[in-house]
Amino acid sequence: MATFYAARSEIITPLPWPTFALPFSPSTTWARLDPGGVQTLLRGADKDKLGIALKGASDTLKDLFFSNMSERAAKIMREDMAAMGPVRLSDVDEAQLEIVNTAKQLAEQGEIILSENNDEDELVY
Repeated sequence: MATFYAARSEIITPLPWPTFALPFSPSTTWARLDPGGVQTLLRGADKDKLGIALKGASDTLKDLFFSNMSERAAKIMREDMAAMGPVRLSDVDEAQLEIVNTAKQLAEQGEIILSENNDEDELVY
């Protein structure tokens, strides 16, 4: 059995996002993105990709995105996600990477602030 896991670890390629260990986990920058930033990201993101990306996200992160949508838009997104059925993990990873790249582009343009998990990047309102 140990050889099975050893062989499997050689096949799996590393995740493509070096600055985000798990891009859709609540412990990353996403959890510290302000509501305005989430709303800007929602406007800039492909809605189909967002649904696939959120399908593999934690409940906490889903709540972060859904709480920044109108009730109607959140309901439609949830229904669309439920109607998708099972989604390949590779499709989820690809969609999440696209959302991460969209967030990085918006941050480079100065439209959102992606804070790191340190005190220097804490936002004050």
